[in-house]
Formats: sequence, C-alpha cells, structure tokens
Amino acid sequence: SSDLLDGTQCQIDIEGICINGQCLHIGCDFILGSGEKNDICGVCGGRNDTCRHYHSVYSTEYPTSGVFGYSEVIVIPAGATHIKVTDASKNYLALQTEDFQYVINGNWEISSTGTYNLTGTDRKS
Repeated sequence: SSDLLDGTQCQIDIEGICINGQCLHIGCDFILGSGEKNDICGVCGGRNDTCRHYHSVYSTEYPTSGVFGYSEVIVIPAGATHIKVTDASKNYLALQTEDFQYVINGNWEISSTGTYNLTGTDRKS
C-alpha cells in the first residue's frame, strides 16, 4: 500500500519490505529485488552442488542381548541441514543435544508425532 512507510515489512511476504508502495523481496545477497536464494546447501545463489552427503548403515557386531538401552548411531555435525534419517527396524530413534538432553524419544518415553524446534531448527518426528 502506498500509505506504508518505506522499510515496513510486507504482510504477504515475510522476507520482503515495502518500498514506494511495492513489496520487494530481499535476496540472500541482501540486495532488494535480486531474486537470489539459498540453495539446498545453504549457498546464496548456489547450484545445489556443494553439499557434503553422508550415507551410512548402522549395524552392530553384537547380537541383541535382551538388555534395553540407547546406542549412539551418529553425531550430526553443527550446521548440518536437510537431514533425512530413516529406520526400517522396530526400534525407536532418539535425538539428543550435545549436553545430553533428549529432544525426541528419550528417558524411556515415546514422543508424540509432530514438529519439534531445537536451536531454531524445526524437526518432524
């Protein structure tokens, strides 16, 4: 709207600001109207070709002892994005912070399905 002050956040585009009555998007390069976006690797204007992919299959040499407990499968590095974890077993996966606080499925409790937020990151379980 033309009666809004320049620099007002657009209601229709949370990442846009109003300039001369028009909503202009701020690109990841911090240039109004550039259209630049982060690729899936988090690179501004990137081509999705700089990501480091990690693939692993967890298995153990030891047979199931019948004793229940938690096993560390992987440590997700800080800054990792677009994480996909799959599990074909009948076990439950738990997610724990680096200070050992459970976020999903921990302390012998099963978490509800939903989206969880940890340090600004949304996770679905």
